[in-house]
Amino acid sequence: MADEMVKKVQQWLNINYMGKVGYNEIEENGITSWETIYGLTRALQIELGIEQTSDNFGPTTRSLFKPLSIDSNPSEDDLSLEANSIRQQIGIIQGALWCKGYNPGGFTGYFGEGTKASIIELQTDAGLTNCDGVVDVTIMRALLSMDAFRLLEYRVDADKKIQEIQQAINRDYSSNKYFNDDLGLIPCDGIYGRNTNKGLIYAIQIEEGIDEPTGFVGPQTRESFPFLQVGSENNFVKLLQYALYCNGYDPTGFTGYFGIHTKLAVTNFQKFVALDVDGYVGKQTWASLVTSTGDPDRKGTCCDTSDTITDEIANDISAKGYTTIGRYLTGKYAMKPSEFKLIIDHGFNVVPIYEVYGYEAEWFTEANGERDALHAVIAAKTIGIPEGTTIYFGVDCDVNEDDISSRVIPYFEAVQATFETLDNCYEIGVYAPRYACSRLYALGYTPTSFVCDMSSGFAANLGYPLPKNWAFDQIAENNYTVGGTKYALDNNIASGLDTGCDHVQDFDLENVSTIIDILGFNVTEYEKTTTVFSSDAIKISVRNALEEQISGNYATININDGEVREISGVTLASALEKLELTLSADANIELKKTLLSFGNCDLKVAAEVDATTGEIKIKIEQVKSKTINKKAINVSKMMIITIDKDKLEDYVEEVVKSAVEDLIELIEKILVLVVLAIAFFLIVAYAPIEAIISIVLTLIVLFK
Repeated sequence: MADEMVKKVQQWLNINYMGKVGYNEIEENGITSWETIYGLTRALQIELGIEQTSDNFGPTTRSLFKPLSIDSNPSEDDLSLEANSIRQQIGIIQGALWCKGYNPGGFTGYFGEGTKASIIELQTDAGLTNCDGVVDVTIMRALLSMDAFRLLEYRVDADKKIQEIQQAINRDYSSNKYFNDDLGLIPCDGIYGRNTNKGLIYAIQIEEGIDEPTGFVGPQTRESFPFLQVGSENNFVKLLQYALYCNGYDPTGFTGYFGIHTKLAVTNFQKFVALDVDGYVGKQTWASLVTSTGDPDRKGTCCDTSDTITDEIANDISAKGYTTIGRYLTGKYAMKPSEFKLIIDHGFNVVPIYEVYGYEAEWFTEANGERDALHAVIAAKTIGIPEGTTIYFGVDCDVNEDDISSRVIPYFEAVQATFETLDNCYEIGVYAPRYACSRLYALGYTPTSFVCDMSSGFAANLGYPLPKNWAFDQIAENNYTVGGTKYALDNNIASGLDTGCDHVQDFDLENVSTIIDILGFNVTEYEKTTTVFSSDAIKISVRNALEEQISGNYATININDGEVREISGVTLASALEKLELTLSADANIELKKTLLSFGNCDLKVAAEVDATTGEIKIKIEQVKSKTINKKAINVSKMMIITIDKDKLEDYVEEVVKSAVEDLIELIEKILVLVVLAIAFFLIVAYAPIEAIISIVLTLIVLFK
């Protein structure tokens, strides 16, 4: 909702600073936003004489700003540049107060009792004890931020006790130089977020006596975590109680004494995160309370990898104590059916992960959710993943609240809707940072979560508790070598909420029989181009997809009862007669048998010639319908034939060479497309080199 005083602040900024170097015009809409805060910040920097202004309240701004108070007002007759700058700075303070919801009593550039009272109110809300109404650099920095220092009552997750923790951390630790330089004051809005988590870590490090605390848990911090138990009483216990409450476990007070209620909160937390449940607080419990990774050296029973599992690697993984392996369904790291069977045969359970472009927030749209859901189901079925298994869709990037609301949630709505059309043959899970997992679970889209806690720097992990529905918690990546083969393995903690699948369920998507399958090129992976034959002169690749792959300029070949009847409406009787004359009796029989095996179908054929290299690329596609769990889908199988005409010449006589040269001019003719396609089918009857020569000789007959 627009606020009239905020609008006046925006107008004042534009009137006073428009045209000055370093200031950017802001919208006058009465709504406090980062744009307005940046405008106030740049205005202050201009008053401080900073030539290279920025949106940040950085070290230079902090070093140049001098405290302002009710005693800072210049006399009315002082019209010096310095006096005018002080009045402007006071105006900036008053403008920032209005934007933060505090009423300084006016917008005058004069530091009066109303302004002082508002500053005291802010200091009190921030938890400070020395509430004197003086705007020092810490208060100025807090003013020029979007941090709130009042409980956000409109947020359902705002918690008065979290606010008490935030205020206590500011009161007891914000005067530390390293804390203050980094954070200034942490917000006191009742929301456990990134800066509250960081402030808590600073507090622990300060209590540990670390000379230069950082707000991040490193080896020194982990080694200095104190051991606590019932009867302990000190500031560490109070910080423990803060951490427990922030993770959803109420110790029933922040007393600094480790009593039975604190122990109960500790044991409940340990049970939830799958630690040894003993009620003692050691290094692992501390780490799990304040960092997303917890103890990175903690041993899990689940792992995941992007590397292909071989017998040797499977044995090595088993020797390390793992019982469950996560593998990708598609993409360049895709698990093949044979690999899946090998993993199962070695006694592992398998957790299927689907990710194509999950590392980009822009990928998450409704359309891509529908697409990915269908592709994931097809891939899972062709690999042999049993129905009922949870497929984890990857959100492998740092997503903020807006990304989650506007991108990730609509994506998973589409995934869920698509799964429903497929009779919910698989369960939906998510691989994502903590906050994304929790939001999706709360909305009912993902019963289980695979948490990418290893990305400890993600904003969506910092300051967010482990999701209630976590099944796997990814905490560390390790690299191993076995038998000279290197492979990477992510270490995951398992909660037991999901165990993956433990057997192969045969599925006959191969029944979608196309010319490519009949020719013996059995490729089951989707959205991946697989080379099935390669020589110096010719390469053959196959690509499967769930939508048509050839568009634009192409010809359609109609095959009926073992005969090629027409191409794009043009009959081919004379062309086929010429083709038959070039072949032996046995070859003609093989050609007829092959065409009969294709049944009645339409093929798309397209060709292109590289103007620079002369390389010829021919694409042959067949689309067939397949019903999966009552949903009809189109399965496209495409064969790509790439011919290097220069190298092809080495295989044939001089007369053949000249014919190939002529092909460049003739390739655009529709007839060439079908002849190439039909001639290529002879590969089932000839060895590769003979088939190549057959193609070229056929062209000579047709165009000489």
